Amino acid sequence: MALDYFYDGQFRHYMLQVIRVFSGFQHEIGRDANNNPILKTVPCNWAPQDKLVAAILKNNSENTILSTPNMSVHIRDIEMAPERRQNTNHVSTLGVHEREIDRINNRYTSERGASYTVERFMPVPFNMTVQLDIWTSNLMQKFELLEQILVLFNPALDIQTNTNALDWTALTWMELTNIVQSSRTIPIGTDLTMDIASLTFKVPIWINPPAKVKNYRAVEQIVTNISALNEELIEENADIDRSAVDWARGDIYARSITTPGQHHVEIEGNRLRLLGENSEPLNNLGEPWNWINLFELYGKYRPGTSQIRLKTTDDMDDHETDVIGTIQVDPTDPSYLFFNVDIQTLPANNLPPINGVIDPHRTFHAVSGPPAPSPLPTPQVGDRYIVINDIAPNTTYGALSANANDIIEFGANDEWFVAFDSDSITGNYTLVNQFTNKQLSWRNKSWTLTLAGVYGPGYWRVAL
Repeated sequence: MALDYFYDGQFRHYMLQVIRVFSGFQHEIGRDANNNPILKTVPCNWAPQDKLVAAILKNNSENTILSTPNMSVHIRDIEMAPERRQNTNHVSTLGVHEREIDRINNRYTSERGASYTVERFMPVPFNMTVQLDIWTSNLMQKFELLEQILVLFNPALDIQTNTNALDWTALTWMELTNIVQSSRTIPIGTDLTMDIASLTFKVPIWINPPAKVKNYRAVEQIVTNISALNEELIEENADIDRSAVDWARGDIYARSITTPGQHHVEIEGNRLRLLGENSEPLNNLGEPWNWINLFELYGKYRPGTSQIRLKTTDDMDDHETDVIGTIQVDPTDPSYLFFNVDIQTLPANNLPPINGVIDPHRTFHAVSGPPAPSPLPTPQVGDRYIVINDIAPNTTYGALSANANDIIEFGANDEWFVAFDSDSITGNYTLVNQFTNKQLSWRNKSWTLTLAGVYGPGYWRVAL
């Protein structure tokens, strides 16, 4: 069976804790002027059976004697522990919630942050035998260290390999099982070889397989398509069981989109207003809908960072054409959001920009006669305007005839002409109104703000 590579250093974690158990012990090296003991800490090291390590410790010379006192730890044996084996197919599932982090002040808050699901698999039990060697040069050093160590084991000592609250194998214990007081079989003679006391410990351990961590997200929307089979498709499958019909090849007859609250949103300038299921501005208590309450269904709202995405097509799977903007709740009215659109996500303009939108009966450049109610700047070649009323030939616009929603342009011959004929143009077009710096779209025989209108469920979504 092929498995993905993983390594968490679990044996290393156990040995580090064992070494820490024997770190910090001291022995007396003399007395000061006030007859107080002078103490020195005895090091405890990992002692693998490695010739290279031994050569380094001896400075690559046989004439070097290891310093004493010293302590070393190594694994002597690892064996299976069938008496602790449990259901090998057991999976423990936990729901975990993080605390929210204040990114500005770099600290945790009291609010709930991201949510996860953790699946823990049954670990494999082993018994590890660990040996501690105490290297001493005299009997007094040995007794000093043994006396400090042996009182801790009566007969066991608890150890913790980590502080992970989800690790169900973090706690174990060390049990003292054997003591060899001296490595010398006959303690007489003039041999200067160091004396070694060996303590043997049993350490029950668990080796964990990797856990599965899944990021929990609330359901944002469910799209149900009701398809209508066309005649060709029905004929192709006339003699086949209906369960075998390829319904995906049919046209969508109806679509039902379900989201929390079935809310609509309405764009008003640079603000988004939250509406109800039927576009009503007030809830059943007669109060405006509250964006903060809605955000709590999804996660943590971050002013200036969280986003709203507006869909500009009917394809629910097409996210490439979404218009995206960052949001901030209006502090004076939580039913509104300030919507800062990323202009790079707006539809590409396929018409040159205009200077503005004008009523030609009120806004014009008066060459003679009474001034216009709203004077138009002196026309320059290339000036373009959308007109909201018809224009008949007159002294102001010359021989120009134009209809409402046409775009008129001032040409090089100092005359106005129709650059966009609204009666004959078909298709969708977009341009920028340089006076307001907003994008306008030509759809359904009228000019509207590209993002204007009400967006129903599925046509807007929150990205917190």
